[in-house]
Amino acid sequence: MTTLPTARHDPTSPQEAVTRPGSTLLRGRFLDPKRERLLDAVLVAEGTIQEVTERGARPGPLSDRAGAVVDLRAHGDVVPGFVDAHTHLEIGAKVLGLNVPVHSPPMTSIDDIVEALRGADRAKPGPGWLEAQGNLGQSYRLPERRYPTRHDLDRVSAERPVIVRFGAHVWCFNSAGLRRLGIDRTTSLPDPAHLDFDADGEPTGITNDLIMIRRQRPDLALPQPDADSFRAALVDAARTYFTSRGVTTIGEMSDGVGELTELRARLDDGAIPLRVVLYAIDPAVTELLAAGRLDDFRTATDRLLVGGYKLAADGGISAREAAVWQPYPDRPGHRGKLGLTLEQIAEVVRRAEEQGLQVLVHAAGDRAMDLALDAFEQVRGELGSWRSRHRIEHLGNVFATDERLARCRDLGILPVANIGFLHGIGDSMRGVVGEGFENAPLYRLRAILDHRMPAVGASDFAGGLPEISDPLFLMRVMRERRTFGGVLLGPGEALTPWEALRSVTTDAASGLQLDDRVGTFEPGAHADFAVLSGSLLDASPEQLTDGAIRVEQTWLAGNPVWRGETA
Repeated sequence: MTTLPTARHDPTSPQEAVTRPGSTLLRGRFLDPKRERLLDAVLVAEGTIQEVTERGARPGPLSDRAGAVVDLRAHGDVVPGFVDAHTHLEIGAKVLGLNVPVHSPPMTSIDDIVEALRGADRAKPGPGWLEAQGNLGQSYRLPERRYPTRHDLDRVSAERPVIVRFGAHVWCFNSAGLRRLGIDRTTSLPDPAHLDFDADGEPTGITNDLIMIRRQRPDLALPQPDADSFRAALVDAARTYFTSRGVTTIGEMSDGVGELTELRARLDDGAIPLRVVLYAIDPAVTELLAAGRLDDFRTATDRLLVGGYKLAADGGISAREAAVWQPYPDRPGHRGKLGLTLEQIAEVVRRAEEQGLQVLVHAAGDRAMDLALDAFEQVRGELGSWRSRHRIEHLGNVFATDERLARCRDLGILPVANIGFLHGIGDSMRGVVGEGFENAPLYRLRAILDHRMPAVGASDFAGGLPEISDPLFLMRVMRERRTFGGVLLGPGEALTPWEALRSVTTDAASGLQLDDRVGTFEPGAHADFAVLSGSLLDASPEQLTDGAIRVEQTWLAGNPVWRGETA
């Protein structure tokens, strides 16, 4: 993470901190994930943690020097504000706030989806796009075991263009939507995008990874919301899917210059109470970053930091466009597509190292993972050491062999798993790795820890699985490891309650290069907390999502920014 702009971080000595006016002593049951210990009190001043008292120690001097006391002992555990190292808040705001929801549940068939869209068309008719959002990997939740085609969606409207997004990688269109985009039997698209054609050579309406090429092909004219609608949706999504869930810091993959501008403004005016580490994935944002125009990322507060670059070495595994060495069992002869060359990755890594920035490489398939590792190895050989902590996104999900994890460790590269996908699309991994997938190397947080690397908590929230931005949900999956369909995947990879908490706090902060600044109770860290309703350590996995354990308050910089109805 670059130092321009950077968070103000001035860790004064404990004695200096507690004598300042305006300090507040918080009493409660605090869980310190870094040291796996319990704390009885935390002293806060000027938005940072000044001093802590371990359970059983005498807190008298802290109480004497505090300007105010807040008693949280009537609540449950207090944990560091949750950290999510990989999100798409801007995309999630658009698709969840402005599109027709057709997730399963409650949708139980393609007919249900068609009827929901018909109802939305009747309720708000017009010539513009009718947009809907479903689940990542939803075909595995439907009895038809497929996505809707243009023929299905033509039943919604023959004239109005319709798009249904099933996560970020599979988008389906009706015939009017294909015409609006100019897609027909003669259309070809750059890798890693893919168009599906029927036996007669006509497009079926099912497309893969258009999101990866939308800036390369502006002629596709994909729908975009107006500024006012996006502003309201962005604020609502930040509070609904992050702040109310106890998340205080996110690593955001920025979706465009306009979206970045809006996000900056809402961080400045306090409408979005988050800390954001920005990664440039949109080409226009990447150009600003590559040109060193860091002023374009400044905010009036310290809430927006520049993390670095996000690259896509291949497509999405849910769309079967991740680049793999062996053909997909459920798509014979197909090995996905690479989106970058080794030298293209290496060039960005060299530039990032010069700027003191991170590089995050999306590599969902084993062929792309090996390509990314080869590129990092080449640049590491040239430079000798790293200035920044680079990552390979999704390497921990599928194909996370011991050999690849050891190579990551030896190269100083963080493999990042998205544990929410185990529940959300784990059932579909049978079509990726074949029979016996229950014991395949999938979503290997335990193995990452065993290789002496942090189990970075990273949801990859983008609207296709709305629940995965909830750290309590993620911790349940880390401990329980059951898919949506109830399949137990690799029970030996389960984490303990302390390890799960560390993944969504301290380890996630490590992935953002914010060690000891967020996700911790270390003196000098930001005073960001989540106040829970019960004991996290004593709760069963089921209780993390059935309401027994819930977030009652969220604090940022020593102040409450969200309270639940019962808090």
